Amino acid sequence: VKAEVNDVYEDSAHFRDRHAGAEYFEGKLSIKFPEFCAAHILRNVRTAKGTQKSFHDDMFWRLQGSESADEYACHLAAFATNFPGTMEYLKAVAPRRWVRFAQLETGAPTFGWRTNNAGEIAQGSWLGHMRAMHPLEFFAAFQAKAYETLNTAATNHALWRAQQTAGLPLLNVVPHGVKLFVERLNASKDCTVQGIVGEQGRATYRDPVSGEYHLERHVDLSKGECTCLCYQEYLFPCKCAIAIGIKQGKPPQIF
Repeated sequence: VKAEVNDVYEDSAHFRDRHAGAEYFEGKLSIKFPEFCAAHILRNVRTAKGTQKSFHDDMFWRLQGSESADEYACHLAAFATNFPGTMEYLKAVAPRRWVRFAQLETGAPTFGWRTNNAGEIAQGSWLGHMRAMHPLEFFAAFQAKAYETLNTAATNHALWRAQQTAGLPLLNVVPHGVKLFVERLNASKDCTVQGIVGEQGRATYRDPVSGEYHLERHVDLSKGECTCLCYQEYLFPCKCAIAIGIKQGKPPQIF
């Protein structure tokens, strides 16, 4: 961004308060139809003093999605009886900055009029809630989520192997794992295997639809590794590993 610093224009990055920063860049970049992120407005309503917090999110999203001024007034009035403080807060936010009917009146495209934040929060996505965190809080929360995901994968893999070794039904452990395993077992039939030495070998997958061959993969069953990286990343045998294991006469569920 070209910014004026000590009466000299130069390329620089500016970090500012959200509202002040938005207004600053609107002027610098001549943005005609600046919009607020509705997900952030919703969060602000939930934390602001004098507002009622117990309203359902759908009331807010219906208000934002209003396609006419009359529809906007109707949805805003729905807050009046039980959530008057919330209504006053939302009323103070200029509709042109976040309500759809005001965007439609400009004639500007409204692609993405609901941000990723809105979709993620509506679906209960952990990432959607993390977006509003302080950067350090986000980093810590992201690390915790990554550890949780990897730990869950490792636990499921251990249970899957234990159940199979004991001859118990796999369906009682990880239903998704069963589906994934069956898919990879079927795909392994389209792999050409060669160069097997001990627990190692090479496999090339041929797409049955297009007929195209994928890159040759190197597998080491003893280490649970494949150069496709799926084996070690998800702690679950890939189609190449399954193909090589079967070629060696091993039951596919034990590696």
